[in-house]
Amino acid sequence: MEPIIQLDGVGFRYELPREGKSDWSLRGIRLTVHRGEHLAVMGPNGSGKSTLAKLLNGLLIPSEGCIVVDGLDTRDGKTLPAVRRKVGMVFQNPDNQIVGTTVKDDVAFGMENAGIPRKEMLERIREVLDRVGLNGLEASSPHHLSGGQKQRLAIAGVLAMRPEVVVFDEATSMLDPAGRKEVLQAMEELHRTGTTVIHITHSVREAFCAERVLILENGKIQWQGSPRELFLQSEEVCRWSLEVPLAVELKNRLRERGLPVRQDIVGTEELVETIWTLLSRN
Repeated sequence: MEPIIQLDGVGFRYELPREGKSDWSLRGIRLTVHRGEHLAVMGPNGSGKSTLAKLLNGLLIPSEGCIVVDGLDTRDGKTLPAVRRKVGMVFQNPDNQIVGTTVKDDVAFGMENAGIPRKEMLERIREVLDRVGLNGLEASSPHHLSGGQKQRLAIAGVLAMRPEVVVFDEATSMLDPAGRKEVLQAMEELHRTGTTVIHITHSVREAFCAERVLILENGKIQWQGSPRELFLQSEEVCRWSLEVPLAVELKNRLRERGLPVRQDIVGTEELVETIWTLLSRN
């Protein structure tokens, strides 16, 4: 697979002038993100997940090492605007990303700053609002939208800039179940149509949608692999302060009682199918 983002020995430290010291948030990060990949980044609070997200599109610049986005080094101030166009960000609180008085104005904001011609801008607005299911709400106030709609509006504003990568920094954590479902559907549609998706999340259920999961702890990469490989390691999952999927917990208890349940089961559907098979035999 073709790489789109490469991190080589990346570290970042926050300067604490009042205390006369600095605090390393990340150290020694080596990572390749492939074009079109869906990557989930997980880890306990304070592990450096949000710092990593901000480094990927140049909101933060590495204190050591380098990040190359589609051939562009984020440390180069001349190419930094191009990096930010290639890597869009959707943040945790959708209200913090609302800048327009109407849905249409909000989506147009970034394009206006980029000097995109009005005709093309209007075409893009129609296109992205249709993609996220907000067509017909162009004249509505963003503040009258539901939480899920606000986050989809934030996604539309990012998509209007036509990024190659979209980073979701815990973008579902403040939403109710309905809003979360809306955003996850938009995320899956992005990935399906070829956009690289990087999803910072605490949710085990959301991580199952990714192709690869990366675990950060104490500012370092501790593990990476498929969601299935991750959740077969129940003890490690608990150590990283992640919630073990209910299907995995139930499977382990059934095995402890001597029932012939496969060790490699991690999903609800396959566990239900196994239980029905066992019941039919009896």
